Amino acid sequence: MGDPSKLSALIALGSNLGDKQRTLDLACEQIAAIAEIRGFRASSWLKTQPIGGPSNQDVFLNGAATFTTSLTPLELFRFLKDTEQQLGRQDKERWGPRLIDIDLLLYSDEILEDSANDLLVPHPRMAFRRFVLAPAAEVAPSMRHPVIGWSISQLLDHLDDSLPAIAFALGDPNRANRLAADVAGQTGARRLSSDQWQDAPWADPLIACVLYDGEAVSHVDSQIPRLLVVSRQSPQMPRCPFLEVGELSHAQAVTEIAAAIAAMRQ
Repeated sequence: MGDPSKLSALIALGSNLGDKQRTLDLACEQIAAIAEIRGFRASSWLKTQPIGGPSNQDVFLNGAATFTTSLTPLELFRFLKDTEQQLGRQDKERWGPRLIDIDLLLYSDEILEDSANDLLVPHPRMAFRRFVLAPAAEVAPSMRHPVIGWSISQLLDHLDDSLPAIAFALGDPNRANRLAADVAGQTGARRLSSDQWQDAPWADPLIACVLYDGEAVSHVDSQIPRLLVVSRQSPQMPRCPFLEVGELSHAQAVTEIAAAIAAMRQ
């Protein structure tokens, strides 16, 4: 156990079934009530459209909360999952309707990957999800993403101030081209090749761009895209929100990138 005055946590909460606000309020009450958590502060609730999953879902209420804790990351993660179960969550399909969803976004400045317990910190998709960042900025605007190095406020501002582009830096030109083409076709975005990057007409809708590894660093340093799609995070990667697709099939990667675009457009 650590010193609860120094170990800060940030969580996201969401619901789109039943009495959403009542469920979210109950979740906050249960989390704030335990002795190992102090200084609990929740955001307001934000209505958002569902991302990915079935099209006939109701709107979500989403929010965020921050607190200090003496629980370890794994202890906190398990407590949050137990809280979901106590409130009636039943997992049926990914991105499907749910009574309650509680995600551990940040734990101090820790970077953790515990595949045996399905625990990843920072949350791998938090940096480009507006429905996560907007409420999180209410309660923890200066808390930093330990991989990207930006604060929550900077990440949120990036969704409005950055070039409306998805840049692909995969090290495999054929895969990058196929992904860019299929993502553009599914989302209505334009597709550009790497040699069009500098002179692109930057306007929404988001543009699916192809960048190869040798060009990505020099181009992205001067023109930071909204999202960088990579095979896997690397030290040479420019600092900006990113999505790893290295272990995904083509169809899975297209689905993930399309969902990321929808989450940025909320």
